[in-house]
Amino acid sequence: ESTRSSDPSLLEAQVVVNRLRQSSTELARGDLPSAEAASKIAADFKRLGSVLPTWLPVHRTLDSLYQATEELTASISEAGEGTEAARRWAEKATPLVDILDSAVRQTRRQANIGAAG
Repeated sequence: ESTRSSDPSLLEAQVVVNRLRQSSTELARGDLPSAEAASKIAADFKRLGSVLPTWLPVHRTLDSLYQATEELTASISEAGEGTEAARRWAEKATPLVDILDSAVRQTRRQANIGAAG
């Protein structure tokens, strides 16, 4: 019996990473107002920090995503609707979300293999 296979935080983390990706895509396309996107992204980022297992080695990625999120929020607060800030955030955040997505998926796969083995 694998201890990781029963860890529901991995599934929740995957859901939150997917929401971050969706918000980032909608923001980059202009389908989501910058202020609304910043609010959703900040909430999802906070949730992600609480559900990611501490043993998952993504701390640098999370730190970078946190900085990008803070920059987005500050830019929108200063300038109202920040199209340029949104574009910069999407450019920074997309590869970071990809890293998180890959790490969570790989860990879930390994946990499932471990549980089956």
